[in-house]
Amino acid sequence: MKLYKTLMIILTLGFFVSCDPDKVDDIQQNDPSLFFSANSGTFFVAEGDENIYDVNLIISDAPSKNLSYEVEIDPSSSAMEGVDFEILNTSYFVESGKTRASIQVQGDVDAATTAGKELILNLVSLEDGRIANFRNKFTLLIKYGCPLAEGTFLGEYTVTQLTPGLEAAGGVPTFGDGTVLELTETSEFGRQFETVFYPDLGIGQPAATVMFELDCGEVKVPDDQNSNLACSGAALNIGSPDTNATFDETDDSTFTITFTEDSTSGCGEPQQTTVQLTKVQ
Repeated sequence: MKLYKTLMIILTLGFFVSCDPDKVDDIQQNDPSLFFSANSGTFFVAEGDENIYDVNLIISDAPSKNLSYEVEIDPSSSAMEGVDFEILNTSYFVESGKTRASIQVQGDVDAATTAGKELILNLVSLEDGRIANFRNKFTLLIKYGCPLAEGTFLGEYTVTQLTPGLEAAGGVPTFGDGTVLELTETSEFGRQFETVFYPDLGIGQPAATVMFELDCGEVKVPDDQNSNLACSGAALNIGSPDTNATFDETDDSTFTITFTEDSTSGCGEPQQTTVQLTKVQ
């Protein structure tokens, strides 16, 4: 079914947020619970950098004294301690009166690869408290990064689609030809922009965030990025392409991004889409 015919029905249903009762109960218990602030992260290590990454933790209630906790390196980790990374903490505890703590990981640039290796951390126990039954595992991808010059690949860019539009969306450009996008920085190598998908259809859905990485000459698009659109309840996502687009690190005036459109087949067959971004002078 065509995207532009089905989405109007979906939008009339409103927006709903579901809660996992186990997560709510976990935080509402009297004993404090400890969990990671996210499930995963990417750590780019580069020549000349300090190469330290803070893995952040949250405790549900600020303790009245320092509380120690135990963390272990999952044996399935492909990154090796003493080779690919070191953990700088000499002890693990949440400070009195604080609701956050961190584990500092220092990467080794000589061992880093562009493909990356995974460090998986498991929370094991918390003094006078417990480990939450969610976000108790953190996966850190440690990979070699090529630093971008400060202030580059940021600001306003005009988008032009270079490949045909998605059939389920009536063939219109994904972000609209001539749309001006504001690129902002998410990390040393990460960029993002806010955009309305298929603006020519005039559906009226909220803007979505599109993220990508400028990684050693390749433009990498993460999987499972939601467009805020769906067909018959199936989300229309974009994700990583069959082949990454390339870019020139010394020239941020124009570059291309290739991604898989409708990557989870929510509205039909996935397709490879390429757009060109040209800096507004």
